[in-house]
Amino acid sequence: MKILVAALIQGVLLGSIYGLAGLTVTVGYRPSRVLNLAQGQFFMIGGLAAARWIPRVHGGLSALGVIEAILLGAAVGGIGGVALRLLVWPVERLASNVEVVVATFGALFVLEGVTGLIWGINPHNIPAFPGSRPISLTSGVGIPGQAFYILGFTAVCLVLVVFLFGDNGLGVKIRAAGYAPTVAAAHGINVTNVVLLGYTLCGVLGGIAGVINVPAMAASFSGGTEIAFFGVMAAVAGGLERPAGPVLAGFLMGLVTSVGSAYAHAGYGQVLALSLLVVVLILRPNGMLAPRHSIALR
Repeated sequence: MKILVAALIQGVLLGSIYGLAGLTVTVGYRPSRVLNLAQGQFFMIGGLAAARWIPRVHGGLSALGVIEAILLGAAVGGIGGVALRLLVWPVERLASNVEVVVATFGALFVLEGVTGLIWGINPHNIPAFPGSRPISLTSGVGIPGQAFYILGFTAVCLVLVVFLFGDNGLGVKIRAAGYAPTVAAAHGINVTNVVLLGYTLCGVLGGIAGVINVPAMAASFSGGTEIAFFGVMAAVAGGLERPAGPVLAGFLMGLVTSVGSAYAHAGYGQVLALSLLVVVLILRPNGMLAPRHSIALR
């Protein structure tokens, strides 16, 4: 029982990270119809910036240092999002969305190299945020205090994305730019700026998420690949048209991975999670929460 409780707690924490990654992937997908395979690197950029900023400037963890680190993570993540857009824009003008997706994968390694040059190749993390006290459930098993920050930020992002995709002026522009960019441009919508906004928001949210995640998951220059992979899987399996879908799929992946790893070999958990998502995609090709009439992924 103790093993199961510990695995479930770890699964929720891991699932919130995967779900958050999937949710940020949808932010970039909706206006551009491109799956951003470099999204996970924004998590690493934000986390590394925080891990280097707080000890160097404040000498330790403080509320002011955390706020500054979050702002720094948002800034460097946003810059990374704009840089990614500039890297893939020439490809987008000459090729289809498939080639642009491949270009984002190549951009992932470019960003990894730049990250390694700036912050080094060693992983970094920081202690839990001030006020985040763990909650003890049973002997030796408890809920990490940082988990509440991660879950809270996931909830905030979910509300934000629901607003972005809603029936408001910005939401209409985002959906129009994604579904029919030519028609949207004919109606006065600046599609280029809307797509740039999507990439920038991907970077900003990813950078902040990296800051909040780094006490629970060390950041490294090469750690973005795993986050991007599971984030894209969560987004596709959950449904790119419903913001709650990637979050649900992320939690499902995290729980299956953690419980499978606890009762079997560590590598089997991820295999079980990915196998389950393949079954989900076979039964629901547009995602778990996607409406049955939605347009399939192009």
